[in-house]
Amino acid sequence: MSGAAFLRLAVLATAAGVAGCRHAEPLIDVAPGSARGANVVLITLDTVRADYLGCYGRAPSVTPNLDRLCAQGLRFANAVTPAPLTLPAHATLLTGLTPPHHGMRYNAEFPSAPQNRTLAEDLHEAGYFTAATVSAFVLDRRFGLARGFDVYDDSVAQAPLHPGQVLRNERDAEAVTDAALSVLANRDVTKPVFLWVHYYDAHAPYAPRVPPVQTDDASRYAAEIGQIDTAVGRLLAAPALAPERTVVVVAADHGEGLGDHAERTHGLFLYDTTTHIPLLLRLPPRLAQPRAGHIVTGLVGLVDLRASLLSLLGLTHAPDDGIDWFSRKRGPQEGVYQEASLPYFDYGFAPLYSWRGRSERFVEAATPEYYDLAADPAEKTNRFAELSGKQGNPADRARQRLDALRLGVPSIVQAAARMEQASPDVTARLRSLGYIGAAPAGEEGELPDPKSQIEVVNLHEDAAALIESGNAAGGLVLLERARALSPRNESVLRLTAKAQLALQRIDDAEATLRVQLELRPNADSLLLLAQILVLRGEFELAETLLQQAEALEPRHGGIAVARGDIALREGDPAAARQRYEEALRLDPSRVGPIARQRLRGLGEAGKPSALH
Repeated sequence: MSGAAFLRLAVLATAAGVAGCRHAEPLIDVAPGSARGANVVLITLDTVRADYLGCYGRAPSVTPNLDRLCAQGLRFANAVTPAPLTLPAHATLLTGLTPPHHGMRYNAEFPSAPQNRTLAEDLHEAGYFTAATVSAFVLDRRFGLARGFDVYDDSVAQAPLHPGQVLRNERDAEAVTDAALSVLANRDVTKPVFLWVHYYDAHAPYAPRVPPVQTDDASRYAAEIGQIDTAVGRLLAAPALAPERTVVVVAADHGEGLGDHAERTHGLFLYDTTTHIPLLLRLPPRLAQPRAGHIVTGLVGLVDLRASLLSLLGLTHAPDDGIDWFSRKRGPQEGVYQEASLPYFDYGFAPLYSWRGRSERFVEAATPEYYDLAADPAEKTNRFAELSGKQGNPADRARQRLDALRLGVPSIVQAAARMEQASPDVTARLRSLGYIGAAPAGEEGELPDPKSQIEVVNLHEDAAALIESGNAAGGLVLLERARALSPRNESVLRLTAKAQLALQRIDDAEATLRVQLELRPNADSLLLLAQILVLRGEFELAETLLQQAEALEPRHGGIAVARGDIALREGDPAAARQRYEEALRLDPSRVGPIARQRLRGLGEAGKPSALH
């Protein structure tokens, strides 16, 4: 944080100290501890926008079961996520900590620190049977969220596909509900239940079981939300989850752009299209206050869920970053910290940071942004420049609040740099061989603002779809256009290398990967390059690359597959079999089909080709 930013905090800190002493009405007028011993069902809806639920205003509704739940309980009108990415958002929900404090800044890059106590650990210690059924690899147990669960079902590798569904290391709502009901049937019936069920269907690509009449993205997205709703209705009808003894929470981790602000999916920006979320709470009927169908208008976040649920159940916990909705010691959130790390990790753009107030937003970026959400809920008019220099500037106050929340914690780029020092000896050797550049990525302020790079992102997404459909040549044409706009873009370079490999342009792929690795080591890129070297018989150097990839991502099953390929080419099929079986045990979600293909091929003539 700059010296100017630090100085901006003085007045703010004084004001915060005074405000923190006030007596406040609880956000929800229910006595702490009044649901002691109740079951808790936590349903998380991946990539679901609030405005696609009927109870948030969508007509015609595709969510009758969620609408019914909403009518029976409470709807939070102003709920937000700390990050428009699955793993950081769920980590915040379960720990009550913001991403800088729990350390999980990106999907699959930052495993949770053991000292980050979770809601599951709290409830397990309190005598609950704790179980989770998740539906996508991004929440695999390796990333740290399984702690405290008696059962953590992350078995997505063998999930059957329905017609039209693309293999994405996921299972759909029907399959994950079957798994959850099976867990309930085999639970310890002497204990109350904490059950977390995660639904991933609404994540792109949109492939509902029953395709809608209209085939545009928005219609297919709505249809997938509809199939989640059907599954939620089936889950909540389970006798083990009788309403009179069960607290139900439904929350999305983030929304979806669907073209708003030219963002098709999520993760790139910090607008309400991807950070405003649906949040529902149904209490046992004996807790009659507030009335069913009540709308909570105060600002809340996923960061509040751990503190609030433990308070409702009468359980104590160590302080975290959230507020307790049932406490009289604090009022609603004044503002919530948000960050977008995907621009940096996926594309090498500047990450974004935001302070989201009750009716305003400030975004720290190369071109700062300030929005009055009451007057401009779609966030179309950036008022930062207009307000600059004016007395009582609300944008300055919002910026100061963001500075306060970022004080003393590493930036996203700083956190990434720490992770990349996992194996300094191997890194030094690769650098000496010319495989990794010595130049750092640069300061955040020197990186492109994501707002100026949306064309690159959309070209990359279109190219990925073409390559996945088998049209590598068409994808490469789009990637060349993207590379002309952003020559040192990591994701564009990595996808370009994959397309070149698919077209058997091995030398071109190697050159492209070298350019990417000069920017920043990445396990996938190191693995791709190692596989090229395996094809060429340069096994020793390939192993050095695999060691670096392993240091960055120890449980990447592709590393074991590549080592099996080396063993097979060296004439040791028994060692190759061991490696392929290791890959299958270690990482079935990502490399299970490839490992099985290799194992089947051990008895066939020929040698395996590179893993694309």
